[in-house]
Amino acid sequence: MQAIPADRGSTYKRKGIEGGDRGIIDNDVKLDDIVIKEELGSGTFGQVRVCESKKSGKLFAVKILPNTKAIIAEKHLLEKEIAIQVKLLHENVVQLITSLDTPSNLYIIFELMKCSLREKMEQVEVFNEMTTFSIMSDLSAALDFCHSENVIHRDIKPENCLYGSDGLWKLADFGISISTKGLTKVGTERYQPPEILDGKPHSFSVDIWCLGCLYYECLEGITPFPQSSTKAMIDAIMSGKLRRNTYMSEESLMFAKEMLTVDPKMRLSALAVSRHPWMKKQRKEIVAIMRSKLRKNPLLPCGYITHSL
Repeated sequence: MQAIPADRGSTYKRKGIEGGDRGIIDNDVKLDDIVIKEELGSGTFGQVRVCESKKSGKLFAVKILPNTKAIIAEKHLLEKEIAIQVKLLHENVVQLITSLDTPSNLYIIFELMKCSLREKMEQVEVFNEMTTFSIMSDLSAALDFCHSENVIHRDIKPENCLYGSDGLWKLADFGISISTKGLTKVGTERYQPPEILDGKPHSFSVDIWCLGCLYYECLEGITPFPQSSTKAMIDAIMSGKLRRNTYMSEESLMFAKEMLTVDPKMRLSALAVSRHPWMKKQRKEIVAIMRSKLRKNPLLPCGYITHSL
């Protein structure tokens, strides 16, 4: 397994998070300072709701976990998730605002997002290449930063990729992330790489496999290994045989294969994904389109081109 350099993160800037938005921004916040609003979703252990700051009127998302025996038993994992999110200060990572622990519930407050990639996928059959580029650009930037901070997400899937009001795609839910090498099966099986399914040690490259699965699904409308039975799906993943289904170009398929190689040492890094020829081609085409729009309308805002990239 590739060693994780202890000081690697020190050379990276914490991009896009300034001042009062850095990590847990206000340890003095009390439950009385917020108003709990409508439900966004629920799971086995709790629910996510909208909450509003009485002071600023700003809306956030709050994960509410009742202090049941099951939650208390897993409290160390929740504390780990919070600790990981505190140090992940990047514009492409969903920002942790604060956490509140009361006798009845644990409240974890995050920035409020618009929707998940899964919700977007349910609205359209497939994404075009430029939309897929936007998703890949943001998520590869998030992973490059996470990996520089020695964090492996290990459960990247459409439900954990969220779209913000700032027009950026962001990674969420670091509940099973690790800051050191992992040895156990984790994540969502359909997106897991061979080494995890095989119970082998793993490192940053597991996230690249998951990213490759998302890339393929965006362009094809199905996961790269869509076999109906679990055994057949796992056999397909372990073989690494990837085929173009309907919509992908040969160039797109080759890019997917470079992320979905069985040998983790041969996979692209997050930085290499962002600099891949397919990405450069899409970036060049988008710049050409934006320049054409500016020629037609020179009064477009100065940030129009860069925000669209």
